Amino acid sequence: MTAQLKADLRQIHGRGGERHGLKLSGGWAFAHTLTQKWTAQRAGSRLVGELRDALNAAPERFGRMPGSTHPDGRWTSWGVGLALFVEGY
Repeated sequence: MTAQLKADLRQIHGRGGERHGLKLSGGWAFAHTLTQKWTAQRAGSRLVGELRDALNAAPERFGRMPGSTHPDGRWTSWGVGLALFVEGY
């Protein structure tokens, strides 16, 4: 992971509190300002897009997106986000 990506991806406090016991190792900073929060959002969106592209580049290795409406079962950014959510990321 590049230093710039780590600087841009920050933890953002949730509205309903934080997950109990969730501790990110390695010095992940929190986004405190609105600018930092939007920078983190854009960096996260770029990362999800890269994950989508990697999954679609090797479907024989990673599989096709479950329930995809695409004829070839291509992953979408939404599908990657849902998979990450289900896994607890």
